[in-house]
Amino acid sequence: MADIDQVYDQQASKLESFEAEQIAANVFARQAKRAERKATSLEAALQQQTNVLRAKSKKSTAALTKAVAKVDEVAKRVRALEAKERKRLAKIAAKKRAERAKSIGGGGGGGGGSGGGGGSIACNASSSLNYPNGLIPTSALCPLPQAGWYLRADAARAFYRLNDAYRAHFGSDICVNSAYRPLWKQQQLYATMAPGYAAVPGTSNHGLGQAVDLGCGVSSFGTPQHNWMRANGPRFGWYHPAWARSTIQEPWHFEYSG
Repeated sequence: MADIDQVYDQQASKLESFEAEQIAANVFARQAKRAERKATSLEAALQQQTNVLRAKSKKSTAALTKAVAKVDEVAKRVRALEAKERKRLAKIAAKKRAERAKSIGGGGGGGGGSGGGGGSIACNASSSLNYPNGLIPTSALCPLPQAGWYLRADAARAFYRLNDAYRAHFGSDICVNSAYRPLWKQQQLYATMAPGYAAVPGTSNHGLGQAVDLGCGVSSFGTPQHNWMRANGPRFGWYHPAWARSTIQEPWHFEYSG
């Protein structure tokens, strides 16, 4: 009888173990189904969000394409206006250059440059030689293409030709920061600048109307503009002196020596 009870207990234990495993399996299955439903829901939400983003992206791309096309159209109009304005300014500049060249050549109503008109007097190559350094009157000097600056006549004529060649190469006039310099200005610079950067008053080539200080790209060593001036200036009598590229560094300073 004891053996039967023992067998019964063993069978009951196995049944309980099986039932426990079955319950655990059912719980796991339910958890797996919930996880699957959640994953499916998340996947659907993600797909929906992806579709929304794609739609927005498509709209944004269309809007961007439209905006770019509009910008291109505006840029095209601006370029056309710029080209028109450049032509207008080029005509004005050409007219002014012709008038200045005529003045330097002593032309016009003065009888071919030998008469007593202001242009012929201002551009008499010997007139400025009769004055001390820095004390040359404007009437004995020639205006440069760059408004407000003057040189003695032969230097000015050469500078006109140099400026024409520079403009043909770079598309713009040479930038001039200084040309003829009166004595009072040289005295002022000599008193305020670092030693060596301003000549003793009465000895500067600026005071003779045969030196210029140039700006824009010419004022820096190694630039295309400076290199061009160094290479081509001598063809027109304009040189970058050796002292201006030694202890004293003045890339902007050029002198006329005929």
